[in-house]
Amino acid sequence: MRAAPFYVQGYEVLKADILSGEFPPGEELTDEVVAAHLGISRSPAREAIAKCVQDGLLRKDGRGRLTVFSPTAVDFAELYACRAELESLAARILCLSQGLAAAADELMAIAQQAWEAAQGDHPDRGRVGELNARFHQTLVVRSGAENVREVLEKIGSKITICRMVSRSHGDELPASQDHRVIADVLRSGDAEAAAKAVRVHILLAAKRNVERLIEEGRGPADAPIVRYLLQLSR
Repeated sequence: MRAAPFYVQGYEVLKADILSGEFPPGEELTDEVVAAHLGISRSPAREAIAKCVQDGLLRKDGRGRLTVFSPTAVDFAELYACRAELESLAARILCLSQGLAAAADELMAIAQQAWEAAQGDHPDRGRVGELNARFHQTLVVRSGAENVREVLEKIGSKITICRMVSRSHGDELPASQDHRVIADVLRSGDAEAAAKAVRVHILLAAKRNVERLIEEGRGPADAPIVRYLLQLSR
């Protein structure tokens, strides 16, 4: 089998390094920096960069300045609002599936592990964040809703970066507490209640982070999607 072209290999490495936080949100990059990092010439490095720009992982401003995607309050609000609608649909579908009991048990086990990792004076935030992400991924996969999963995958890379920002705000601990409640509601088989629990959980997480982004000057606070989130209550 022939090896993938250098720019494809470079793209995969660059994407992975952005999503791992090696190149953190907001970091400025250049063709030269990326080429040196990937160990390839500038031409395939530019093609790798172009693919990451297409994915939304990198952004170029009007002056050609290249930075790693760093969500504004509007970005965060829009992406999490999309997640809320799609994952609440997945929860509704899961409640009507024959595999609900096993799926609910699996989700509760993940939620319990996250809750335990969050306890004490020095919680393992990295582990909690990893388990929280797995909880949501498992919910969607277990629903069997392939089109929902595919749509979420299209924004998945940006969601991963939003989760990095969320962890920097210390938001992974409240999320881990909600997940046990969601798993319990799913176990009951009440599709409406489960969909509502997932939707409210995601939107309130978005609200907490959007409030912090506005405090950091990454608004605007008067954008319609931001105003919608800020007026939410549990």
